[in-house]
Amino acid sequence: MKPLSATSASPGFDWFMGVLATLLIAGIFQDGWAHNHGMVDQSFFTPWHAVLYGTMALNGLVLLGYGLLNLRRGCRFRDGLPYGYWLCAIGVVLFLFGGLLDMAWHTLFGIEEDINALISPTHLLLSLAAAFVLSGPIRSVARRVCAETPARWGEVGPALLAAASMLSLLAFFTMYANPIGDTDTVNVIGKSDRAPAVGSLYVMNADGSRQTRFMTGSDDEFGASASPDGKYVVYRSARPGTQNAELFVARIDGSGARQITHMGRWASQPAWSPDGNRIAFVSIPVGRSGNYQLLTIHPDGSHPRTILERVAEIDGPAWTADSARIAYGTRNGLTTQIALVPASGGAAAFMAGTRGGSFPAFSRDGKLLAYAISGGTRSGVYVANANGGNARLAVPGASFPAFSARGDRLAFTRTAHGVSDVGIASASGATAANLSHLSGMNASRPAWTPDGRILYSAGANGPVLDTDIAQAFAIDSFLVSSVLIMGGLLLLLRRFSLPLGAITVFVLIYAVEQATQQDHYFAIVPALFTAVLAEIALAAFGNRLRGGAPFYTFAFAFAAMFCAAFIVAVGVRSGGLGWPPNMTFGTPIIAGFAGLLIAFCCAIPLPQPAWAARAPADAPLPRDARDLVHDLRA
Repeated sequence: MKPLSATSASPGFDWFMGVLATLLIAGIFQDGWAHNHGMVDQSFFTPWHAVLYGTMALNGLVLLGYGLLNLRRGCRFRDGLPYGYWLCAIGVVLFLFGGLLDMAWHTLFGIEEDINALISPTHLLLSLAAAFVLSGPIRSVARRVCAETPARWGEVGPALLAAASMLSLLAFFTMYANPIGDTDTVNVIGKSDRAPAVGSLYVMNADGSRQTRFMTGSDDEFGASASPDGKYVVYRSARPGTQNAELFVARIDGSGARQITHMGRWASQPAWSPDGNRIAFVSIPVGRSGNYQLLTIHPDGSHPRTILERVAEIDGPAWTADSARIAYGTRNGLTTQIALVPASGGAAAFMAGTRGGSFPAFSRDGKLLAYAISGGTRSGVYVANANGGNARLAVPGASFPAFSARGDRLAFTRTAHGVSDVGIASASGATAANLSHLSGMNASRPAWTPDGRILYSAGANGPVLDTDIAQAFAIDSFLVSSVLIMGGLLLLLRRFSLPLGAITVFVLIYAVEQATQQDHYFAIVPALFTAVLAEIALAAFGNRLRGGAPFYTFAFAFAAMFCAAFIVAVGVRSGGLGWPPNMTFGTPIIAGFAGLLIAFCCAIPLPQPAWAARAPADAPLPRDARDLVHDLRA
């Protein structure tokens, strides 16, 4: 008698395994919820693990029972489980093995938290095993149901549940880069009352003693320069929350401050001329590059004059000893270089031998030039002749050089143990030592007073969520989520004729389970909104949405709309957005591009050559194709 074969599962069995797949991913997320809410202790044996492993055990018992039943009916061993479900069985065994390893891992290293838990090797092994189990209903339905079969929940429902669970699994283990599951992303986007970090001006003796803050206001103050007679100081000041910075002049003790510029731009990097008559500074538009200006102004705020204006950046203006010219760092081609321009205006010229340099400084006697090179193996402060020749490395890893009044000492900024300090060395760079050592504060832009003290700026690091890297990670989280969501959704859209409500179920399972991890239940609303729009598009276009321009348009629009709706929801929740307009409006477009690239992977837009479409697979290539292959191999 010929053995029976169970090569295809019944719809009923697929549905049963699809529901079990949903229970399995729910078990994973409830364990994640416990970790994220401090509900676990230093033990492997927790109620949360019991539920997680119980849902996997239930999958294993069902597969075992179904397989034994088929064997009893006379099926061969290899046909004991339907197509797609042997991988599920392997996943159950692998999950058991991974659980034993995970128990040993926890015994050795304790219970992980946060990102450590998501990238634990044993947890990643468990996720692979879970993916094997979740794949069963997808593979089984795909074998049985034709892509052109009319949309019916009874046919494709199990695959939708399993695919949504697979998406949730991938999102769970990339939660650190998922906007719904990551609190930091929400905090970066939303409006906040975090107080901005402000800097202030300090003064100290040349040996590092008597460090004193001499400006006591609440504004952000930076980049002081002392007058040649030692009576006054000029500095940049910006009021937190405003979009411009202006220059102020005060007495050397910080009293009697008065504003000398009223440009409505970002004025900074003031440098007092050696003759005491003028102050050079840089002005740029707020928050943008381009249109850099080098200007001079009298100490009383009169006679502002634009010396030069250019697109390339202008850094660290410094006067020559005779007050006749101004040096500055700027871009020359692909690198920076020191340039000189007459203080009265005119043509600028680059100084030979200063490639890579910026933030120049001249000694008072006019014999030496110091400048900084940032990045690479040449990083540090260099000292050269006044014309830029005979340059030599004086202080490795340093920046912002400044000569003392007598020209025998050199102040600089250098980072040590993660904090930037002001240091001092001889003019040749010998006996260099960091001096400022303000706990938890970064010091920069040192400048000498005529009596031998050092002015410098210092401030604490701002809130981590306000940094460029935090903004970048927030944008990256939308890219990751777009790739995951569109990868699953477009695959389903291409492979099956989806029934009404399929997209909503797919998206909501993902959104609800992600929202539980950090209690971001508000995120369910934008997810539902986007899913409903997608359902409307599917109802309007039907099968035309599964290929060509409608398919690509759908991929871009869904990813962009999902991102935009989430940003709007964060703004409503936070009472506003902390992002500037470029990020607010640009991030959804970037997310849309990610969705479009996934669409190109699902449906390649490049045409197939005519000869490849009509020729058998084993037919010889035409002459022009053979020539092309020959050329490529050559």
